[in-house]
Amino acid sequence: MEKFVWQITIKVNIFVLRLIGLWPKGRDNYKIDSYTLYSLLLLIFFMTMHDAVLTYTLLQVYTNLEALTEVIFMYGLETLLIFKVCCFMKNMTSVKEIMHHLNDDLFQPKNPQQIILVHPGLKEWKITYTIFSTSMVANIFFWTFYPILDGSVKERRLPFLALYPYDFKKSPFYQLTYLHQIISVSLMAIAAINIDMFLGAVMAYIGSQCELICDNLKNIQEYNFAETFLKCVRQYKLVLTVVEKFEGFFSFIVLGQLLASGVCIGLAMFHLTLVVPLSSEFYSLLFYIISISLQIFQYCWFGNQVEMKVRIVLH
Repeated sequence: MEKFVWQITIKVNIFVLRLIGLWPKGRDNYKIDSYTLYSLLLLIFFMTMHDAVLTYTLLQVYTNLEALTEVIFMYGLETLLIFKVCCFMKNMTSVKEIMHHLNDDLFQPKNPQQIILVHPGLKEWKITYTIFSTSMVANIFFWTFYPILDGSVKERRLPFLALYPYDFKKSPFYQLTYLHQIISVSLMAIAAINIDMFLGAVMAYIGSQCELICDNLKNIQEYNFAETFLKCVRQYKLVLTVVEKFEGFFSFIVLGQLLASGVCIGLAMFHLTLVVPLSSEFYSLLFYIISISLQIFQYCWFGNQVEMKVRIVLH
């Protein structure tokens, strides 16, 4: 039977990660080359710089409750995202090793029926990725254009409340600052979604391996019982190796995500009560809340799927 390529399910996910500097070529980690320089440029000049501006703004507007809530729900998630990106980059060796393990013969479906068996779980991931990406695109659209749609661009309003050490309302500083905000936030949104969905994909792969182990054990034959059983044991040990590498960086990311998301959703919903209903800013906040809720949902969904499938193996 032709070799099953697990990575084909997430080829778009990996392509986007590579595009934003989060996926070096081959099995390599980051090294001193042009791609690493490109990655650092995106991380420092766009992501970190915008977060630093929000930190400065936060210190200036903390006495104004409305302005504070407008800044802090973005600041919290952007700070978390920078931590998530740094954690992902730091553990790139483990990430690439997990991808390499997927090509192991022990992880291969043994027949067409097993391919059909794992297809629903991988399809769920694709559907979630599409919904998540659509929500992100809608979010970025409203962030980009709501000052134009509500006419506040005439007053030199930026998409996000921020204070700068220069007069950004003068041209060309206004246009450059506007563009920097949009690029920065778009990069962070794309990074957040694709890192989250990659982690979700790994959980989907782990769940699929549990299904394959169960199927192999169900269809074990007497004439090759010992050989098949030993292969199942080796496959299970390899799954545990993947899980161990995965948990090494996954746990901290999820803990930070749950803590920050809960606070940011609450602040965003409060700020939603302060804006004009059905305005472009209202919709940008609404899609922001939906996107954050989807982030939490996909971790819970794929994590629950793995737990259920592991229990089947154990019983």
